[in-house]
Amino acid sequence: MRRFFLFVTAIVLIFAITTGVNAAPSAPKVSYFATVTGDSRCQVNMTVTMHLDQSVEDLSFPIPDQAGSVAVNGSRVFTSRKENVRQISLRRIIGKSTGDITFTVSYVLPDVIHTSELGTLELQLPMLSGLIYPIDAFEFSVTLPAGVDALPGFVSGYHQAGIEEYLTYQVEGATITGSALASLKDHETLSMKLTVSDTMFPQRLSDTQDWSACGTAMVVCAIAALIYWLLKLRFLPLRRARCTELPHGYTAGDLGNILHLRGMDVSATVLTWARLGYVMLQVERGGRVLIHKRMPMGNERKESEQRLFRALFSRRATVDTGSRHYAQLCLDAVKKPQGLTELVRRSSGNPKVFRVLASGMGLFGGVCVAIVMGNGALLQGLLILLLGTLGGLSGYLIQSWYRALIVRDPGRLILCLGFCLGWLVLAGIAGVFSVGLSMVIGLLIAGVLFSWSGRRTEQGKLLCAQISGLRHYLSSVRPEQVLLLCRQDPDYFFTLAASAIALGQGNAFARRFGKLRLEGCPYLVGVKAGNGTAPEWMALLQKTVRSMNRRADKQAIEQFIQFIQSLLGLVLKR
Repeated sequence: MRRFFLFVTAIVLIFAITTGVNAAPSAPKVSYFATVTGDSRCQVNMTVTMHLDQSVEDLSFPIPDQAGSVAVNGSRVFTSRKENVRQISLRRIIGKSTGDITFTVSYVLPDVIHTSELGTLELQLPMLSGLIYPIDAFEFSVTLPAGVDALPGFVSGYHQAGIEEYLTYQVEGATITGSALASLKDHETLSMKLTVSDTMFPQRLSDTQDWSACGTAMVVCAIAALIYWLLKLRFLPLRRARCTELPHGYTAGDLGNILHLRGMDVSATVLTWARLGYVMLQVERGGRVLIHKRMPMGNERKESEQRLFRALFSRRATVDTGSRHYAQLCLDAVKKPQGLTELVRRSSGNPKVFRVLASGMGLFGGVCVAIVMGNGALLQGLLILLLGTLGGLSGYLIQSWYRALIVRDPGRLILCLGFCLGWLVLAGIAGVFSVGLSMVIGLLIAGVLFSWSGRRTEQGKLLCAQISGLRHYLSSVRPEQVLLLCRQDPDYFFTLAASAIALGQGNAFARRFGKLRLEGCPYLVGVKAGNGTAPEWMALLQKTVRSMNRRADKQAIEQFIQFIQSLLGLVLKR
């Protein structure tokens, strides 16, 4: 028996000696360094060491919900929510590494000073947000703008207020340093609270008042715009009349004017003139488009068309759509709605007033972001001027997104959505994402209301119903009906092509023709459309219209850039 016991003991010892011991995953050390500035913002830098006995597929690190400008090892990173906690993914940073791994995490907390129930200012600083591994050693250092008079308090998720028994700290001037006396459990959270004086954060107090004022101003602008729309501009196009062609006396360039009270689309109008025989379009190599005058325009067309025709040609017989003359004509025409007395009641308000009121949301949203981002009175003042003006201007432009969506104008739609995304990113970096989100949502809603603005006359309502019916017809006409119409009129597709393009239904309308081959376009020379199917001709016509508008679009962008440059110059001079 004794020999058997010795044999078993020897086997156990040999197994223990030859078998490696795997340490459980943990964080051997976490160092937390925070610097609180006079505007109540806090820059946090953490140095974290983790021990992994094997690679982890989806390792993440938790951070506070309000953290902004998040970076790991100096590089900006995106965050996501996991188990109701905001997390940084470490997959690309750590990869499949094992053993002791050290990395740094930095972020900015936009506002760590709050008013307590007693009416005093209190620093509320989240330190740990629930790391999934236990922390063997934890040390921290918090630096404030001025000397600390009170003692800090600590609260954890596991020990609650009893965590102070496991911490040691000391206060020296404006710095609080300390460490944990024992290891902290996994998923542990830790925050520090400290009563501070009013004089330590004077800038924060003024900022809070400005924030409140900006938020109130945004709400006031939104309510004022909504009330104005309800009282003076309310119009909901709920009905749709059957219509298979343009209303008599109107062109494809008038459709936006009828539906949305905007100015005339010159290029769409020119396409209608080409169909009627007044002009001929010639497409040269490189996409250059020339408009040739075929006959003068008399009193058979309405006065606004006659004026535009005379302004387009004057003493010319041919107009280059790439010229500055044509581009400026396009920009001027779209700003001046025509024939509003026939479409809108005299008691109707001005849609531009609504648009300006709603733009106030963008203006004050930009001011709010500037207040947060500005560090110091001078920089803050410059940012308020710059971002406030840019916010108001972009707010004005964003409201055209719904119009661009309806008529399939991808360039303008991308511009509007780009502004929205830019403000969301800027507000997120500043740590006031909710402000940016509220501003963007408000402006998008305003864009829908702005598109359907103006109390219509009975004729205006009838025309809107007809145009809505035409838009529906272009996208839903039956293929067998198309074949019948093409037998009666071989140019049927080209007759309605301009209207389809103007209403954003060009591709949908062309698909109704299937693979039916069409003869050459009667008003377009210099190019051919492949096998001559409707989709190929539509693609060519749309490309031609884009070429006709290219100089005008470029000129509009140049004017916008010049405005921004002049604004920047004004800011820098001040």
